[in-house]
Amino acid sequence: MRCLSIFRAQKLGFRLLLLLTLGLPGRLWAQRPPLRWGVVSETERELVRYQPDTLVAVVILYDYGVWTPQNFDEGKVALRHHRRYKVLRPEGVGIADQVLDLAPGESIKGLLAQTINYEGGKRRVHKLKLKFLPPQTRPDGGLRYVFRFPEVSVGSVVEYTYLLQTQAWEQLKPWFFQQTYPVLWSEVRLRGFEPYHYAVVGRPLDHPPLGFQRWVAKEVPPWPVEPLTAGPADGRKQLRFQFFYPDESAQVLPGLAAMASAEAMQRQWEMLGQNLEQDSRLYEDADKLAAFQTLVDRLIYGAATETEIVARLHAHVRDYLIWDSTYAATIARSPSEIYYARRAHSGEINMLLMQLLYQAGLSAHKVFVPTVGQGPPITEVAIRSQFDHIVVQVMADGHYLLVDATEPLLPATLLPPASLNQLGWVMRPDTMGWIRMPYPTYDLTRASLQLQWLHPDSLLRGELNLSFEGYAAWRARRASDDPPLETRLEMGNLRWQGGDSLSQPLAVSATLTGPSPSSEGGGYILYPGQWVAPPLPELPSGRRYRPLYWESLRSWETNVSFFIPEGFRVVRLPESKRITLPGQDASFELRCEAGAGLVLWQAEGRIGRRRFPADHYATLLVWVQTVAELLAQPLVLVPE
Repeated sequence: MRCLSIFRAQKLGFRLLLLLTLGLPGRLWAQRPPLRWGVVSETERELVRYQPDTLVAVVILYDYGVWTPQNFDEGKVALRHHRRYKVLRPEGVGIADQVLDLAPGESIKGLLAQTINYEGGKRRVHKLKLKFLPPQTRPDGGLRYVFRFPEVSVGSVVEYTYLLQTQAWEQLKPWFFQQTYPVLWSEVRLRGFEPYHYAVVGRPLDHPPLGFQRWVAKEVPPWPVEPLTAGPADGRKQLRFQFFYPDESAQVLPGLAAMASAEAMQRQWEMLGQNLEQDSRLYEDADKLAAFQTLVDRLIYGAATETEIVARLHAHVRDYLIWDSTYAATIARSPSEIYYARRAHSGEINMLLMQLLYQAGLSAHKVFVPTVGQGPPITEVAIRSQFDHIVVQVMADGHYLLVDATEPLLPATLLPPASLNQLGWVMRPDTMGWIRMPYPTYDLTRASLQLQWLHPDSLLRGELNLSFEGYAAWRARRASDDPPLETRLEMGNLRWQGGDSLSQPLAVSATLTGPSPSSEGGGYILYPGQWVAPPLPELPSGRRYRPLYWESLRSWETNVSFFIPEGFRVVRLPESKRITLPGQDASFELRCEAGAGLVLWQAEGRIGRRRFPADHYATLLVWVQTVAELLAQPLVLVPE
């Protein structure tokens, strides 16, 4: 009888379970994670190339994260993160080396990593033991974990997972859908935060959010970070989360923050300002400040203007400190610790500069900026996590200057391109708010070439003079011994001028020699456009269209004077023509004329837009190809 009762109870329990299973809404089943640890699907195993771009060496199969509260009363929240890669080409095996950077106050536990290979129809799993992996300490006080996946080769599937714990519950770590590799599936969730309110601000996604608690983006193209080719032009696909207390927020719609009142918004911006000020405050002993005063007095001795004082202090900090290539707006060290360590992140370098400006008697303020890599500034909601850098605003000779000492090859008058991201948040004693950042328009390359050809058996010989101004000079200095110039002639006797002062244009002169013009049909053919080619962008036509980004607007002028040898005349000149893109986004003009014993060939171009959306890619590509065709036009000479 007892056995029968148990059987009936089990049968009833099974019916209830079946009923509940069939009655569950479909959306709850859709909440299952898109991947499981170590479970590789047949589609993932058979993936051998990324169709939109067959040159891609690595794809991210899944990038999955879930935020949950651990102890909300103590401000503890956690992110469970799971990422899986697939290696498609030999050059992608470098994905084996991984770096995880944690901000101050963050920690991780349960870090697992493994490589899954399929060899001869057999599955082999190579696990990496990370239980006692010692972290490195970063200059800002955060931690860095460095590890390597074992046995990585073409076809390997590698994955890692960990639990990130933090007390930064007011602003959760942003979720980036776009990475440096294509992402087939990226998903982030909020779980267990229903009693609380997060304003969610995001960049346009390929697919709309799947409810307030879950966001998915599929087939996300890579986010290239190489300068001058492509970048986060119109916003890296991302989500940012800002906490609002229940009485200060209304219903939060997917991707947008609906605020209850302007007063609540103002309180959030004021709180943001207080947090930024607290996190970036410098502390120093009085005796050490006295030592800095001696240094400042020595550096500015004899300066005639406040602008010159700024330039001298900027040059000292720029040349003395070494930027560790990381951006941060949180300061954990005193000025003396930063100064004597000589290696610092971006915020520490500029806060030290601000301290020296203070001690020189100048009025200086912090400007918090999201660098270009963060995407365009978010102004709708007070999002703290977008600010990853600090520049300095200083009053000099009656006007404000913005200075940044992180880039060793830029003068005080030019900000590094990463800082030029439309807007910055300034903190002054009497006010705070957004200010507009400078637009990088000062970028000019001038080339002047005098070339002659004495007789059919002689070489082409000439003298080249180049002038790089503004950001063009910065790129030329970064190019080290070789100027950024495309030419099919051989350069010799290279001479650099103006290298001692970063505020002056950089001049380069050289001698050029080249082979004799080719002879065809009784004439001689030359190609002036190949002697000194303008700095056109390289746009691969076989890849998926992406947003284009340049560090600055570009202008160039090229003048070629070709002396016609005696006994020859011109029978064909390159066609003079002007082409422009709509809205003057880019323009190019070629002029060519022949006079008494001389051919003048002039080319002027300008790229008038820093950011090109992806849908402009095809138009820009046609423009570049048309310019290349104009530059390839021949100059034909025949004997008289």
